[in-house]
Amino acid sequence: MGAPADGPGRRRRQARVGLAAWLPVLLLATVPVQAPAQAATSLGTLTLHTDNDFYVSRRDRHYTSGLQLSWTSAADGVPGWMRRLALLPGHEPDARVHWALGLGQNIYTPAGVALRTRRYRDRPYAGWLYGSWGLARVSGAGLDAAMLHLGMVGRASLAEPTQEWLHGAMGMKPPRGWEKQLNNELGGALVLSRQRRLRRPPAEDRTGFELTAHGTVCLGNVFTYGGGGVGARWGKGLAGDFGHARISPGLPGASTFERREGWAWAAHLGAEVRVVARNLFLDGNTFTESARVPRRVFVADAEAGVSLTYRNARLTYALVVRSEEFDEQQGPDLFGTLSLAFIP
Repeated sequence: MGAPADGPGRRRRQARVGLAAWLPVLLLATVPVQAPAQAATSLGTLTLHTDNDFYVSRRDRHYTSGLQLSWTSAADGVPGWMRRLALLPGHEPDARVHWALGLGQNIYTPAGVALRTRRYRDRPYAGWLYGSWGLARVSGAGLDAAMLHLGMVGRASLAEPTQEWLHGAMGMKPPRGWEKQLNNELGGALVLSRQRRLRRPPAEDRTGFELTAHGTVCLGNVFTYGGGGVGARWGKGLAGDFGHARISPGLPGASTFERREGWAWAAHLGAEVRVVARNLFLDGNTFTESARVPRRVFVADAEAGVSLTYRNARLTYALVVRSEEFDEQQGPDLFGTLSLAFIP
């Protein structure tokens, strides 16, 4: 009997093909990094951001892992054409412009990946490996951001070997069922967000309160949705930033923050409701037959967390509750988010 049509050899070949497809995009995206860094007085901000349900439970369920490494420029390290683009169609007099690059991977699975059988119709296995480029306009009044994510869904996302390695490293049972994951597909999403301060924190380095409202629109074959929400922070030194950035979809924020001499801290609460027209990880592949589940139109996130800043480093931890995303989902999802931002 011959080898199965979907055996390990074919999966490895598909992963190599997909890897070759997105690598040129990443290489082209990183070319401009050198010129601004040489001319800037600051090297910008490096951020490592992770989402994982392991932070709250030892099980994989739905959006089980998100990993993103990003670099955000200093305000004095933005090329002229990017600055002109970011300042359209209008801006506050004190607006600062930043640009950003990132590399990320999202992993989605059914509940209980070590099980051989499912008790109900669960979401398919899927992964997304992507590069990001974006602009942010920051002022005392608010934050405007545009971020483009482009990469590969399917075996080319390398989600299967990533999860297998993580399970082995943590002594967990190997995941089963990745042979049924979504097919390779080029996936993109353009995320536009606007956040405004309804109550500004004190400008001085004092303890204070901040209240914000935001709106978000995302367009693409990976995600298409519109949403809005509110956020509140209480802490010391809030005026210099808008809280930590999240992996999409999620509440808005900024990777940039101000270098300081001592400590700053914040506790935050936030919520967002989205009207979802497209979620590739639930709807299945755009042009080929694949597993899929009936998607819900309305999805809500609620988040609570804390952050601690010392000099040129900021550490943030938050807990996120996400409402049911598909019809047969049994209860909301819960995951933790941990990020470390550093100004070199």
